[in-house]
Amino acid sequence: FAQPDVSAEKYVGRAGDIYISEQEFLQRFEMLPALYRHRKPQIDNTKLELMYSIVAEKLLAQEAKSRTFDRDSLFQRAFYEVRKLLARDQLYREEVSDKVEVTEKEITSGIKEARKQVLTSFIFFEREADAKFVHDQMKLPEDFDELAIDSSMNITRDTATVIWGDANEAIENVVYGLKVGEISRVVQAGDGFYMMKCLQIVPNTFYSGMQFSVLRERVVRKIRERKEHERMLEFLKTAFRNTAGYSRPEPLKALAEALMKV
Repeated sequence: FAQPDVSAEKYVGRAGDIYISEQEFLQRFEMLPALYRHRKPQIDNTKLELMYSIVAEKLLAQEAKSRTFDRDSLFQRAFYEVRKLLARDQLYREEVSDKVEVTEKEITSGIKEARKQVLTSFIFFEREADAKFVHDQMKLPEDFDELAIDSSMNITRDTATVIWGDANEAIENVVYGLKVGEISRVVQAGDGFYMMKCLQIVPNTFYSGMQFSVLRERVVRKIRERKEHERMLEFLKTAFRNTAGYSRPEPLKALAEALMKV
């Protein structure tokens, strides 16, 4: 109640000389396991236990600092490892997560696709040339099932249900654009190449039964996860381009000898 109104930061507690902000408390609470979180009495008890834990943590830290434990070589060595992790997380935020944006168009499309699943028949090829050759031979949808393929191509025929968010993104992007009976183009995914035929499109009962706000949150999280992964790979390519690497002689020599044998 004594907090000035001009302050943008809100506080929920105090431990010695340190104030515990509402933002810190919420962030720490969100990192806890979510077991029984739907039960209100359990939530209240968990929040109270967390508050006691944070207060104790900060009191112990202040006591340790007053005893100059922070100057101990073992502590400094351990804390250096923590600092590296914090620096890594900050770098990820600045170079990856903060540079990714999820648009309303992507969310709307994701929600629409999440509410259905696609049953497909597919042919897997190890070589792209084989996949493209067979694809060019197929003139009608019926050819997908009836066309005889040389066994030397080492293909695999099977069926699969493609569920939004669970499948390989390259396959998912193609399959969700197919109509029933339509054959896809050759798609590279994983260790090979795929051709797919849409057999049936049915509702996804798991996503369709969700409350809209929950479904939207899941879709946003999945889209962001994929875009962040793509951005991270892009960042790593540029970050390590034209940079020198260093190694002790022993492992470098072992690596060189192994490469020479190959």
